[in-house]
Amino acid sequence: MRFAPGIFKKILKFGSPPGLEGLFGLGAFNYFILVMNSYGSVVGAAVSITINWDSMFFIPMLGAQFATTSLVGRYMGAKDVESAKRVVITSFTLMVLYSAVIITLFLSMNHVFINLFLTKMGNAGEVSPLATTMLKLACLYLVADAAHLSFEGALRGAGDTKVSMYIFVTITLIFAVLIYTFVENRLVSPIGAWLIFVGFAIALGLGMFLRYLQGKWKHINLIDN
Repeated sequence: MRFAPGIFKKILKFGSPPGLEGLFGLGAFNYFILVMNSYGSVVGAAVSITINWDSMFFIPMLGAQFATTSLVGRYMGAKDVESAKRVVITSFTLMVLYSAVIITLFLSMNHVFINLFLTKMGNAGEVSPLATTMLKLACLYLVADAAHLSFEGALRGAGDTKVSMYIFVTITLIFAVLIYTFVENRLVSPIGAWLIFVGFAIALGLGMFLRYLQGKWKHINLIDN
């Protein structure tokens, strides 16, 4: 077994952007939760409940993104762009259908999801209506999540990792500035802050979709790079 400098460079070139993107995303997410907790225990509990359910249902979509990246990479390596495009459309359609199911559950059974966390809370009467509103508002960005994950998965598979990272980091930094400006200075209510988060998720989906539509990912040569 020998060290392969060429392969090592490719790993750094195509792997570093998603890694940095994940670092920025996790940092911004944790910052948002921290700032929301500054509103008090009631808001903190409502955010925690909503994020827990959102994260749980997000994991299968993340798995679909990994599959999309793998399949698009395979077809792009074989120079079969049409098959790669079919993978993306199939992935997006599957995620949208999955999101529709989750939206239905969040709208029709939100009290069930929330009450599972409220059984031993003394302030359940205050937390419940706020968590209910946040869970319903989360429905606004679930389809955007589908766009974000499916189209960015395609971009990564095709090797267009650098620009997708720039898109993600730019939108994330704007989100962080908005949260700092409006939440730290108490210019918005907790629901207003949550709507900023909703807008952030929608912007990510739109950004990745527009980059995919540009079509530059079709012309990246993963083998020769």
